[in-house]
Amino acid sequence: MEESEEDDDLAAAVALFLFGDADRELPGGYSTNELDEKSPVKLIASFPQEFVLLGRATVLLKGIAKRLDVPFSLAEKWGAGCRLTVSAASAPQLPLWGKDVVGDATLDSTASSSSTSGPRGNGADRIKFRQVASMMKRYGKQKTRRFIERVVRKLPPGLRSKVLEAEVRRLERRENAPASKD
Repeated sequence: MEESEEDDDLAAAVALFLFGDADRELPGGYSTNELDEKSPVKLIASFPQEFVLLGRATVLLKGIAKRLDVPFSLAEKWGAGCRLTVSAASAPQLPLWGKDVVGDATLDSTASSSSTSGPRGNGADRIKFRQVASMMKRYGKQKTRRFIERVVRKLPPGLRSKVLEAEVRRLERRENAPASKD
């Protein structure tokens, strides 16, 4: 009985390691460090080939998100699609990747086949490149601001005050400048 509990803990730890939040403690005392002896990835005997690419992709996504300080939960992002797949398992339909998942509802290709934008719907709920570019611009500005704040904090006090005075003058000039027409 104890061995099956350990197997269940190992399976749960692998699932949480691959798809759960990075900060969550793993069941059975397993380590979240891939290189640790108690890593669930090191202890599994075999891994289904269908999940190898998926596992690698999820670990890569989580690593990038953690390095860029972007809060990202794969479980939250895929939750609606997974619930849809499980609920539709008994009735074969259009594959999940052929549908747009919106919350708990989906846009069926038969309902939008008369649309001019094709079988995937009208595109109103899809992310536009403009939105991604705007998000990346905001991210870049915030990252640059944090970097500059860290650099200024490490400057000697005399130089720090001169840099801050120059920044105040720059901001005052910006406020007093006539508004440009966009």
